[in-house]
Amino acid sequence: MLDLPVPKTKVPEAAHQYALGIGAFHDDNGNAAVEHFERAVKLDPTMAAGHLRVAMAHFQTTASPERVQAAFARAAELRADLDERDAALMSALEPTLARARPDPLEAARRIDALVEKRPLDVELYDWLGWLRGMTPMTLPHSARALALDPTDANALQIRGIALAMAGRIDEARASFESCTALSPTVSDCLASQAWTDMLAGRCADFESDARRLVDRSKIYGHAILTSALVANGKPDAAVREECDLLLGEWPAEDRKVTSLALDTQLALVAGDFARARTLATREADAIRDDATSRSDYLKHYRLTMQSLTAALESGDAEGAHRVAADFAARSGSWQEFVLFNGGMNLAAYALRLAPGDFEPRRRERIDRWLANGGYRGMVWPYAFAAPASTPDEARAALDVMPDHAPISSFVNSMWIYLGDVGLPDAAVGHVYLLAGKPIDALPYLRRAAAACADFDAILMHTRAALDLGVALEATGDDRGACEAYGKVLARWGRAKPRSVTADEARARGAKLGCRWRAP
Repeated sequence: MLDLPVPKTKVPEAAHQYALGIGAFHDDNGNAAVEHFERAVKLDPTMAAGHLRVAMAHFQTTASPERVQAAFARAAELRADLDERDAALMSALEPTLARARPDPLEAARRIDALVEKRPLDVELYDWLGWLRGMTPMTLPHSARALALDPTDANALQIRGIALAMAGRIDEARASFESCTALSPTVSDCLASQAWTDMLAGRCADFESDARRLVDRSKIYGHAILTSALVANGKPDAAVREECDLLLGEWPAEDRKVTSLALDTQLALVAGDFARARTLATREADAIRDDATSRSDYLKHYRLTMQSLTAALESGDAEGAHRVAADFAARSGSWQEFVLFNGGMNLAAYALRLAPGDFEPRRRERIDRWLANGGYRGMVWPYAFAAPASTPDEARAALDVMPDHAPISSFVNSMWIYLGDVGLPDAAVGHVYLLAGKPIDALPYLRRAAAACADFDAILMHTRAALDLGVALEATGDDRGACEAYGKVLARWGRAKPRSVTADEARARGAKLGCRWRAP
């Protein structure tokens, strides 16, 4: 357990809630930690340490940056009541928790300075892992934390994600399992284990993980279980019931936007692109009408990807360009959550579609991603492979691939419940295929098409199945190609008004003489 200062308060129940929050934090249950710290400051609005912890916990659970900054500002007003250690921690985290444009690497440098003074402070090593994006370079931080406290669930979570980023998936899952076994309340590690199983195509395990998670963290659990039920082909009624359970747990102030986002995503999964576009318009209105949502990058990220999916699959190139242009023009005004969002994929893809010179905008985006601690191995699939649309662009992307190695096939998706969370393998396989290298493309496309990503990464997942069919066809495996095309048609063969991807799968399958019954 963390050995942290006792907060200054005259309200015993506030101190109790604070202690419960620290325990939840230690057990890697971010949502529970938020709830306890918020109860503490409600009971004692003058508890400086409580407000600081609210900001820290919201940061770790990707709440709106505005909420993080508001809690930090209140803690700053009460700074005189902080213990010396917490005051130093607050100063170190200021670049990330207080600024409209967070600077996690500056915060990490300040934490490094604190570590020199407090080398036995386990929490500092955990924060170094978070601030540096839980990439392979953070493995020494988690190793040091675990040497000091083998029960530090946060360190096991950070280590697991870092190992997965390095492609060491089996070791990553073992770290998540060790973490999950520490306590019946550990949740975030189980969520990461679920996403690892999703990306590995272990769909039954994905659903099992999610069901276990419901008992530990209802929001995480119901959100991930919704994804797992869709991936495992469960009836629409079961999926809708799970969505309703999720909304019942969702914060009231965000429920309307989230409900519309869920309905939009389900319409995309069903191939009802006309309905998805109508719902996306209502979702945009709800975001605009809510002051907190209006500046929330993740909500705009999700909405933009949903709108792009509906327009592109409907064959509405003009509409897709409008969505992309709007994103390109306005994304700088939203408070981006710099560490964990998957927006490298969306930004590069949307900016590629938007009018204007793509290359300077791509470079600016890459520089900002790396400056904020983004993992270099995630840059190439999204910034170079995904936007490539011609054989020449694909070959150019492959030429710069060595500069960004090693390429990660893992994306830590637990913070983004809806919208395209990204499938790096799909992007890598696509660019190999486009460059005329189907044999090189096959292993990536097989993994991407097998992932249990039918809900969260619907566009990339479906297009990966089409690309897999094309690659198999090019290598002489007509039977495998027919099977891949059949999966595309099973999903979007009856799309409204149409699906560009399904149209191509149908046409290719017809030429091959595939014997499935096309919808």
